[in-house]
Amino acid sequence: MGGFILFLAIVLLFVLFIWGSRSCLRGKINKQTQAIENRTAVVKAKTAAAVAASGVQNILSVTTPDVPGREIKKVIGLVKGISGPATREQEFNLAETEAYYNMLKNAADMGANGIVNIRVSTGTYQMQGSQWQVAQLVYTGTAVLI
Repeated sequence: MGGFILFLAIVLLFVLFIWGSRSCLRGKINKQTQAIENRTAVVKAKTAAAVAASGVQNILSVTTPDVPGREIKKVIGLVKGISGPATREQEFNLAETEAYYNMLKNAADMGANGIVNIRVSTGTYQMQGSQWQVAQLVYTGTAVLI
């Protein structure tokens, strides 16, 4: 009988250990999710303020090499926008917006009013010891005067 009680005690301790580990893991996940949401809110606020101040909302951007019905008066050069790393879907959407805005900002800084031939690429890699994939987005295009 004493062996059975010891067995039940061990099983109970194991269950409590697993339950505690899961609670701890849920807490970590909730903290990470909250950190992502906080970063998203900060970047969105900064981006909205920067867009309003920089005038990038007036830049015409297309994926084609020309703009139908418009003449390209001058080719200024290559523009690039790079995002920070993203590990989750929420961060990926934020990183995409960040990279696109950075490209528009670079074009505006060069004096362009348009970007043609826009391309996007992602670099994805796996961190050592982690199952998460990390992506970084890069937008490229040609800054032009239309």
